[in-house]
Amino acid sequence: LYMAISDVLHLNINLQNCFGVTFDAASAFSEHVTGVGIRILEITASAIQTHCLIHCVNFAVQDVVEAVPPMRDFLHLSNDPLVFLRSSPKRCAIVHKIALQLDCPQTHIIPLCPTRFSVKYSAFSGMYEQFDVIIDALEEISIQTN
Repeated sequence: LYMAISDVLHLNINLQNCFGVTFDAASAFSEHVTGVGIRILEITASAIQTHCLIHCVNFAVQDVVEAVPPMRDFLHLSNDPLVFLRSSPKRCAIVHKIALQLDCPQTHIIPLCPTRFSVKYSAFSGMYEQFDVIIDALEEISIQTN
């Protein structure tokens, strides 16, 4: 992985001019012996390795939401039907069928990402667009199981 990144960077970037590297917590990047960050630090010792700032913002927002009970409860309550519908190929097929019947352009359920709040927006937007589909799918599943 380091070699592939190094090859691309050497096209336009001198790694000795690198003053910082930032990654998520994936071991291929952040592992302290053979990670990409350590390999770059071997080339330019003045570089500083930090955790990805966007990940840090997402973790901070996640912590705030978890600390505010109405927000936490809303996220958990909203996520339950999405997880329920997505956790079965049969239920996914029901959602797809109903979405087609209702001419809904989005025919699958977008999951709520547990850490990335920018993804939560698209999931909630999709949930709003699919509200009738979700209700009809839950009703059909309820009828089938009774």
